[in-house]
Amino acid sequence: MATQKFTHLSSKLFVESLGTLTMNGSIANQFVTTERFSKLMFVGSDMVLTGTLTVTITGNSAANGSGTHTVIKTVAFAGNPADVSVEVDSEEVSYAEDQATSGTPFLSVCVRLTGTNTNTVDGAVVIEPLYQRGDLTPTGTGTTT
Repeated sequence: MATQKFTHLSSKLFVESLGTLTMNGSIANQFVTTERFSKLMFVGSDMVLTGTLTVTITGNSAANGSGTHTVIKTVAFAGNPADVSVEVDSEEVSYAEDQATSGTPFLSVCVRLTGTNTNTVDGAVVIEPLYQRGDLTPTGTGTTT
């Protein structure tokens, strides 16, 4: 087991592993957050694509991501790239919210994926929140067992 010597990264970044995601041809929420952030990034790795994988970051009118989606950013990937990422920052979210025709504030931000049936991607989301968390990992010398 390994421990970190410092809590700097763990207190400044939130990392959520999404595991291996298998596409079914329809767009779907893969991650929903209500946390206010400076930056949010979807990271994809070890992709097996037979078609195009589309990553769409949206603002949503419901806290659980089930409301009206407003597109903030969309990026499409083809072939089998080794690693990809799509990043949005708080300014992009704010601009999209101001431009939304519904006039409804975003209560959540969603990472949505669309891909050809059986496309797979190992995914994770990294968030730089507007505040730091404390004491998430022990301090001291690292040990590995």
